Amino acid sequence: MISASRVFSQDVGDSAVWHLRVIDSVTNKGIEKATLNINNEKHLIADVNGVIIVNKKWINPKAILNISCVGYKPVLLKQTENGPLPSIIKLSASMIDLQEVSVSALNSQIKFESEIKSYDYHRTLDPDDSFLQFIPNNNNVKGTIASIEYLMHDATQAIEKPFRVRLYSKSKGSIKPDRELLEDSLIVYNTEKKKIFSVDLLKYNIPLPEDGVIAVFETLDESFYGTDSVWYNDGRRRGYGLRGYLRKIPGVDMHITKKGFMADSQKLVDRADPFSMCGPSVSKVNLEERWYQWYVFTEGTTFGISITVRPDE
Repeated sequence: MISASRVFSQDVGDSAVWHLRVIDSVTNKGIEKATLNINNEKHLIADVNGVIIVNKKWINPKAILNISCVGYKPVLLKQTENGPLPSIIKLSASMIDLQEVSVSALNSQIKFESEIKSYDYHRTLDPDDSFLQFIPNNNNVKGTIASIEYLMHDATQAIEKPFRVRLYSKSKGSIKPDRELLEDSLIVYNTEKKKIFSVDLLKYNIPLPEDGVIAVFETLDESFYGTDSVWYNDGRRRGYGLRGYLRKIPGVDMHITKKGFMADSQKLVDRADPFSMCGPSVSKVNLEERWYQWYVFTEGTTFGISITVRPDE
């Protein structure tokens, strides 16, 4: 992180709205889709000019603000009581060339993915929801997580809309997420509407945990998606299928082994096999107090989420 105190300009005054512009430190051009993360609870996205409009009531006297964008070094701003809010923040491009790193590492990377080759279910989400996929490290590989891949679907005509990438280690002796491995608020857009969408993570230097990793696909709050809906019919017979109007929110494919599909495995102390879960946004739920809101799927049910690892030399 770098200090935001060096990139302030004047305060915007006492109005109820904070107008923040995020710009490139070299070109001074606005950075479209830069993200403002407030206390790891609310996420706002810059428009085509790099402008983010913020209601000041969302910012408490000790708020922690993280301004970031893929390809740039993030800026961390710790707000103090009655402290000024900047009207401009400059982001510096990351020193790592993501494309060059990815290409040079291709020959030595290891893909961690499910053996399932046919994903037969388009899993849909609401705002502030999460899909979690535990990917075990069965061969005790030591290395750096190079990328995360999502098998996207466009059943709700929202494949290009944003979502958040998260990674966690798994708790010892439990199936719950433990430590967050990706410290930045990484929000991505699949603007090219790719079926397999890969997010490069090499610049974050995240070691692959010994037991494996919990990879997350997380939707954002409803302000990112609007209220538009689309008719959806998965073609399954009544009682087993899903039909009706769904909001245009992105999702990933999954494979369901048992059609009952919800397991009683919340009660399990631990699992070493690949397993999947869904529930509220991880940042909005206390897992100890609200674990009952999470669903753990039966053995063999898998989300289309995988990782690629660059082994240590």
